[in-house]
Amino acid sequence: MDELGQDHRDELGDHSHQGRRANQRRNRNAPVPESTSQHRTACFTCRAARQKCDRRTPCSRCVIQGHTCRYPLKSNRGRKEGSTNKPDTVQKLLDRINESPVRDQVIVAIINSSKAQSHSELSALDSFSSLRDSVPAQLDAAVVDETIFPALIEQSEESECDGPPDSTLSPCPCSKLKKESSVVSPLHIMAAAFTTKDTSFANQNVDTAMPYLPLDAVGRRGNEGSMRKRLIEYFTPRVTHDTDWYVLASQSINSTLKLETTACDPVTARLADQDDVSLYFQLFFQTRNPHLGLLDPDLHTPKYVRHASFTLFSVICALGCAISTRPRDRILYPTLLSLAEANLAWSIAVPVRSLETIQAILAMKYWAPMYQKQGDDPHWLHISHAVQLAKELGINKPTIIADLVKALAPDNTVEMRERFSRNLERTWLYVFIADKSFGIVMGRSPIVAWKELPPCPCQWWKKSMTTPLDRMISGIIEIRVQLLESLKQLERMKKTSVSISIWHAKNYDVLDRTCKIRCYENDASSTPTLPILAFYMKHSLMILNAQAARELRRLGGATASTIVAVNSKAFETARQLLDLALHDQTVLDIGLGWHNNQFVMVAHAITEIVQALSRGDISSVDHETAASQIRAISTWLEEKAQALPATSIASLYSAFSRLLVSGLGGEASNDTQRRQDHTSDETPDSLMTDWSRAVDVASLNPMDWLDMSFLGNEDSFGGLENVDFNDLNDNGALRFP
Repeated sequence: MDELGQDHRDELGDHSHQGRRANQRRNRNAPVPESTSQHRTACFTCRAARQKCDRRTPCSRCVIQGHTCRYPLKSNRGRKEGSTNKPDTVQKLLDRINESPVRDQVIVAIINSSKAQSHSELSALDSFSSLRDSVPAQLDAAVVDETIFPALIEQSEESECDGPPDSTLSPCPCSKLKKESSVVSPLHIMAAAFTTKDTSFANQNVDTAMPYLPLDAVGRRGNEGSMRKRLIEYFTPRVTHDTDWYVLASQSINSTLKLETTACDPVTARLADQDDVSLYFQLFFQTRNPHLGLLDPDLHTPKYVRHASFTLFSVICALGCAISTRPRDRILYPTLLSLAEANLAWSIAVPVRSLETIQAILAMKYWAPMYQKQGDDPHWLHISHAVQLAKELGINKPTIIADLVKALAPDNTVEMRERFSRNLERTWLYVFIADKSFGIVMGRSPIVAWKELPPCPCQWWKKSMTTPLDRMISGIIEIRVQLLESLKQLERMKKTSVSISIWHAKNYDVLDRTCKIRCYENDASSTPTLPILAFYMKHSLMILNAQAARELRRLGGATASTIVAVNSKAFETARQLLDLALHDQTVLDIGLGWHNNQFVMVAHAITEIVQALSRGDISSVDHETAASQIRAISTWLEEKAQALPATSIASLYSAFSRLLVSGLGGEASNDTQRRQDHTSDETPDSLMTDWSRAVDVASLNPMDWLDMSFLGNEDSFGGLENVDFNDLNDNGALRFP
């Protein structure tokens, strides 16, 4: 038997040796195109097969097997420039597992192959959706073998974002973001015991727990089977949540927060018909939505929005009615606004867990009516609710988004499912933008960590079924991340006049280069709202300038040339921002759609220019040009205030600009004095704009006017006369972060 076995092995060896020689002859005879240079990395096909690649174009293996030979555009292997530690390849692999579409299968393979970690808790974790992100963080690096994950290793290290590569060669700031590790909570461990199927762990826990329950308790609440069923129902996570329509229909008769079903939206309340709704939606999406890009015009039709959420439906109707020129709509607007705010407050208080609730909160936040005091504005608190609601819905996780789309649109086409996915992703991106914009512009503490962004959001707009406005969203996130990274650098560095000057010059060039590439050097024909993106990016530069100027003033020993250099940048950037508002045709066409933060940005630019004029460190030509620009923007703001409701914040900043113009002297001072003399002889109601004068007050409920602050305009600017806008150390002066 041994001799026969030996002969058989020799025969097999001869055959395999002859096969290898035949393969070598075929490889030598195969025509391989010559290449003048070799690539630094192997091609994707050789990587997937884990075979050696000759790195030619194309390589010999791809030619023989008839595959398309493709190489990565660049290689990120090896130690990065400036790195002092060895690359953490295991952590990179775990991060890639967490972002992979086959993550669940990989986790199961790891757990099954990990004999050393045979804890019973881990066997229950793979079926509980909220623990999926936590499992890779618990695995020991010693049990992770790269041979288990060929499908993951074959992916290029630089192909972490979907879509074509960025041809602008601008460094993506999102590559510096590191994802935060999650923690397994005791509640999730306990819940996994009851939600795990096909394991004895859950049954064992329930069976052993039942004897400790009093017999009368079991009798009152049912038998053991019903108790187990109730526990599983309680702990099982929900993929989808109820709409506000369902919550409204199921509310108790004696509910404290009862909302009338016959007056929950403008159509049901008979305040507007279908023609009115079509007009309101058209005005909103043509004039206001381009400033945000929050909603998809192709998806959010009146029919779809009303079916999905009466809260979002009433918000869009109110925001569209606000910019309508019809006399009837001017009378109807306060009522629609009250209805939208009541629906929003009800959805927050109940609460309604839906994507449309988040979108309604964000939209109302940007176009919220003016309050008597800025600190009384509750919409920052609403933003915090939207952030927590977004995280609870899981729209910050790609796997949860895929499950939501599968549950919400099971029978739709591929294009519609992609559009639903972009709708969910866009909302989470705008939760980040709204949080950072409100935090930076209004001086509030942000809630969302900028490390919670999805992979490479700067290129997110290149995905399928996105809208032209999504390019603006990616650009806003890119400039915000760069700005926050710059501010973190300033916070960590040792502050001297030289170091601050170098920091400011370096980061100003980075942000300015991003602005030029994204807004001016690219093809603007496909994205007509790029001037709006340029407006946001210019203001990020202004924030950088203001931060550098504040730090130099704090030091006290900065040289005059250093301060003049920063002030010169601030003056020039502010003028560029106002030029966009005054002369860009796209901005002028949708000027009525400006939201509250944009008016704050304009007021910030006016303040910077007025301060530069008061310092006297600019030339006489620039002085006269800047003074003319301030007068023009003051007139521009007054026109917007006259065209919008009196509750709009435009009226506040119009008065703010008039106060600043009054200090310029000459014609502006005399004109302002004449205006003040004229208004001093009129009644307090004369401060109301032409928009509100057109309303028949007698036809409205006086309490609605009181609630909308129409009767309190005379005190809106009562505290501004004591503010020294030229003194930044004055506690009463406006501060911009």
